[in-house]
Amino acid sequence: MGSQKGLRPEDAGDAAEFVALMRRAKERSGLTYRELEQRAARHGDVLARSTLANALARHALPRPDLVAAFVRACEGEDQVERWLAARDRLAEAAPRTAAPEAPAAPRTAGALAARWFTGPGRVRRVTGMTAVGLAVATAAVLALSFPGDDDRAQRGEPVGADGPVRIRPVLSPGLCLTDGHTRDGRYPSEVAVHRPCAGAEPPVTRLVPAGNGTYRVSWYHPEHGTGCLVVLTTAPARDLLEPRNDCTAGTRFRVERVHGDGADTDADEYVLRVDAGRCLGAADAEPAEGTEAVVRACTDAPAQRYLIGPSDD
Repeated sequence: MGSQKGLRPEDAGDAAEFVALMRRAKERSGLTYRELEQRAARHGDVLARSTLANALARHALPRPDLVAAFVRACEGEDQVERWLAARDRLAEAAPRTAAPEAPAAPRTAGALAARWFTGPGRVRRVTGMTAVGLAVATAAVLALSFPGDDDRAQRGEPVGADGPVRIRPVLSPGLCLTDGHTRDGRYPSEVAVHRPCAGAEPPVTRLVPAGNGTYRVSWYHPEHGTGCLVVLTTAPARDLLEPRNDCTAGTRFRVERVHGDGADTDADEYVLRVDAGRCLGAADAEPAEGTEAVVRACTDAPAQRYLIGPSDD
């Protein structure tokens, strides 16, 4: 595997410079388009060589899922967030065509829920035949056969991960990881927060295998479809997690069992590790209702430990 030492995507001043760095990364790797496609497939990604070739021949920012798959295949998982952060920064800085200003909508529960499904790259609202197709596809996904709970337990994988799960902070096992909004209102879209489990569904949470022993956190809403959590990399929402409709760009978590003395001794404790140095946890030392989920440097703090089990427990 080629080294990318010296390549600094964060220094790219515009989309053309970013794509030029991607071309340089490919050259340094020594991999052909076919080899990159095959390597991406082994990681659970889709990286069609024709699509990649077209992206590297243009001066526009590639989609985030393409960037993630390309960097993962070229250099490795530990470089993905760095490149995505650079891409997101350029996307945020790009000029946008102003849309006609619409009257402000009332801040009803329905209006707030719809925010999950607005904005570029975020989860979309689905209607009509699209919803029918989504329902059929979802049913097919749920019918897939994954290893049983006994096999998962022996490997240290989360028990119940082949169906709906609850992800609960060890320090506050009455709370579940679900959708909500930042407490200070600094970010308008929905993000991952901790709320009482009794009212946490929908969305229904699943851990979807993403290849190489990793999982994506998937949320399914009967009205709005499926989205996967993505770690945000730019202000004002840096290190928060947002559901995005394109699950191929969803953040991958390595779910590692840990030994502890959490409040719920019948459930298994886990750390959800994003990369070698960062883990999912609560924004506060002891999560309360509404506390945001964040990704920060891994520590031994209980705030980064979760109980994972079937949602019908």
